[in-house]
Amino acid sequence: MKNISKITFLLISFFFFTNILYSQDEFNFNQRKVQDLSEQEILNIKKQMEVSNTSMDVLEYKLTQKGLSKSDFQILKNRLGTVQIPQVTNLNIEIPEVKQLPNNPIEIKNEIFGSSMFTNPTLTFEPNSDMATPLNYVLGAGDELQILIYGIQEFFATATISKEGKISISNVGQINVNGMTYEAASTLIKMKCKNVFSTLKSGQSNISITLTKIRTIKVTIIGVSKPGNYSLSSLSTVFNALYVAGGPNENGSFRNIELIRNNKIYKTIDIYNFIMTGDQNDNINLKDNDVIRVPAYNCRVTIEGEVKNKGIYELKNTENFNDLLKYCSGFNSNAYLSTIKLVQKTDKELKIIDLSKNEYEKYKPKSGDVFSVGTILNKFENKISIKGAVYRPDNYSLTEGLTISSLINKADGLTEDAYKQNAQITRTKEDFTKEIISIDLTKILNRDSIQDIKLKKDDEIYIFSILDFTDLKTVEIQGQIRKPGVYAFIENLTLFDLIIQAGGFSMYASKRIEISKAIKKDDINKNQQEVSKIITLEITNIDIEKAKTIILDPFDKVQVRKMPIFETQKSINISGFVEFPGEYNIGNKEERFLDLINRAGGLKSDANLGGIYIKRNDYIIPVNFEKIVNKPKSNQNIKVQPGDELVIQKYVPAIRIIGSVASNTEIPYVKGKSVRYYIKRAGGFTEKSDEKKINNQYPNRITRATKRYFFINDHAKVLPGTIITIPEKAVKEKIELKEFVAISSMVTGMVTMVAVIANQFK
Repeated sequence: MKNISKITFLLISFFFFTNILYSQDEFNFNQRKVQDLSEQEILNIKKQMEVSNTSMDVLEYKLTQKGLSKSDFQILKNRLGTVQIPQVTNLNIEIPEVKQLPNNPIEIKNEIFGSSMFTNPTLTFEPNSDMATPLNYVLGAGDELQILIYGIQEFFATATISKEGKISISNVGQINVNGMTYEAASTLIKMKCKNVFSTLKSGQSNISITLTKIRTIKVTIIGVSKPGNYSLSSLSTVFNALYVAGGPNENGSFRNIELIRNNKIYKTIDIYNFIMTGDQNDNINLKDNDVIRVPAYNCRVTIEGEVKNKGIYELKNTENFNDLLKYCSGFNSNAYLSTIKLVQKTDKELKIIDLSKNEYEKYKPKSGDVFSVGTILNKFENKISIKGAVYRPDNYSLTEGLTISSLINKADGLTEDAYKQNAQITRTKEDFTKEIISIDLTKILNRDSIQDIKLKKDDEIYIFSILDFTDLKTVEIQGQIRKPGVYAFIENLTLFDLIIQAGGFSMYASKRIEISKAIKKDDINKNQQEVSKIITLEITNIDIEKAKTIILDPFDKVQVRKMPIFETQKSINISGFVEFPGEYNIGNKEERFLDLINRAGGLKSDANLGGIYIKRNDYIIPVNFEKIVNKPKSNQNIKVQPGDELVIQKYVPAIRIIGSVASNTEIPYVKGKSVRYYIKRAGGFTEKSDEKKINNQYPNRITRATKRYFFINDHAKVLPGTIITIPEKAVKEKIELKEFVAISSMVTGMVTMVAVIANQFK
């Protein structure tokens, strides 16, 4: 026996170990998506690969065999390539957490003030080609003029200004308009045409000169986000050109932009002038070969906190902190104005400066300055409060020499219920602890100056009411009353008064009323069983006057009972193919399914006798209508319950095939045909179909599964409206060749070892 026990132990140990080895899956995703795996989980997979000496090819084979797609494995492979297993050399070293210093200017991510002008798609400064030609527009090569003479004499011509600055008009000749304004050129052309067209002089004809095509000019823009040479309309301005080029670059100035014309600085442009005032004097028209140069900024500062427009601003050397406030639109309503925190760079490190209010105009900001405007404290410098039995309890301002009596006068005096023997002041001491000071209001009202003390900041005065020392007494009424609830108790309150306050009896009220009264005793009697005193009486609307003689006590509870024979109507719903579908009230407790169908006029001719069921709460009750008709007293003809829904479906001579078939479809019903007939017409089974587990769901919601006798499948009968469902076979996980060889070798080794041990015990 001992020998057998030892062999049994070895075998059990072997199978236990083998089971653990086989069931352990070091690369199990549990049906999760590769994209959802955390960085730590990816790192763990990489560690497992190193520990088990698994190559990427082997990993791919394992995971694709278990259902992972090629595309998902590629994502996993890419993620495995990006993680690095940390090399730990000394586990005892603690790396302290590095915290970023607050208000570090390097971390500021605010937008540079003015940059939105060149990133806003609705603000392009593009010239309007449809507007009337400006009279001061200077003509040049490429511009096109249209000359129209109308009246007794008619003439039409278009003339493009040549490179030499001339236009050519038939019968008139060449006219030099180069460098002339549109107004001057129009006057010259009219004068030349009058010499040829005599009716222009007499006024019998008129002349119209229009600029129909505007030339293109070349402009060079540097120091911007997109530097280069640009071809622009000759009506373009500096702002339009800057917008096209993306505005000043990261280090570009918004305050000192240079317009260079004929190799000289023609104009210095300050964009802030336009932003702050709308002044477009700097937005001048460009000329051919102009150069716009945006130099690097000299001074940029940051302002954050309680200002209206926090951000990064560029300042000129002559500007001070007040100018910065002007650009950021000033402080908001919560700003702390006494001092502003300034973080400034030195040659080696940062330093903090407290900028006081009187230094705003004197201080000229330095590049890199960060101004932080704090928030005012959520406290009052001169607040006192009075609460309780005064007409205007509120917070008030503390003025010099304010006393208790003068504060009471500010609050419009004491109310009638004020308790004058005592009031309390809660005062904060110098060490910030609280103290209570009791005062006698009677003496203060009699002008006792010793009691009428002067008040201090944050004092809170509470005037008691005599009602503060009185219990709130109530009575309660529940049951068949229109407004049940808890009501205030007053002296001499009667049951009649309470019933009237509660809106009177409901229509379901019986004549029985119970009053529960609390038992009051000063001593405790452990043997006392009674917890309340119950009074029962009968009162109706007819003799309700009797309720006037019943005086209630504080905390009485009144219960108006319901009429015992009164029941509200209960209903069910009939839907579908009956003559009169809808809601039906239940006439008696014994009413059954067939009774309700008859009340609904019976079934329609196209009703499906096999498609009837009852919906009750959250489940379905199938109905065999033919059995009920043949045996109305059978259990099939069940009693209906309130809330039931009787569903009668339409007769549909079709069969639905769903699940693991070639085509999920609907096939006409043929009497007597089997399940396989319909599956064949749906394209037949697939490789994954489980023929043993086919089930049929009938219209009345009964489901019949395929039965199996030995090796023969016995499919359920098919009726009109049946839904045939073919499930897929369960997927069995394959044992990999490498794992199979390892397990086989282990089994062989263990069997050999068991045989050797067994021989030793013979």
